[in-house]
Amino acid sequence: YILYMIETIFNDTIYTIDSDCMITQQDCLLHSKDNDNNIRSNAGGYHSTNRLGVFPQLEKFITNHAKTYASQLGLKDNLRMNEIWININDYKDHNKAHTHPGSCLSGVYYVHTPKNCGNISFLREGYKLQEVYWSEYIQNYKKENWAEFTIPVRSGLLVIFPSFMEHRVESNMNEKEPRMSVAFNL
Repeated sequence: YILYMIETIFNDTIYTIDSDCMITQQDCLLHSKDNDNNIRSNAGGYHSTNRLGVFPQLEKFITNHAKTYASQLGLKDNLRMNEIWININDYKDHNKAHTHPGSCLSGVYYVHTPKNCGNISFLREGYKLQEVYWSEYIQNYKKENWAEFTIPVRSGLLVIFPSFMEHRVESNMNEKEPRMSVAFNL
């Protein structure tokens, strides 16, 4: 008989954990300033400058979970947070596909997630080519052939991922309430 094998390679992971909300919408608004809006991957919305030291309890929570995740990935546990910022996305605001160069792990902590506020999606490397090459051939969608993986957001959710993973955030389609989050790099 002929022996064949299917190998799983480049197995990327994402770390998630739910918690009680550690900061409030008011905390985000208090530490946002109209004159320091960064334009990075955001299409509309507010992206603050670095707020390192502003939310010490949240920073400690994130760092502890990032070290657990790093250990599971076989990475050194000497990670330290070097950047943390506030995102406030109103109606139709979103984040384009991007990565976080210059860091090891990145992530986001969701503070306020009203209904239809948009989820976070991770994109497989080469996802555009995969869509072109495979779109007419996929019979059953499963992890091995997904081009995109979406995580439904909820208040108190912490998501940590390798900084090289391309991701985007869907448009906030809630006309009345903003989506608020705190993103970070380690």
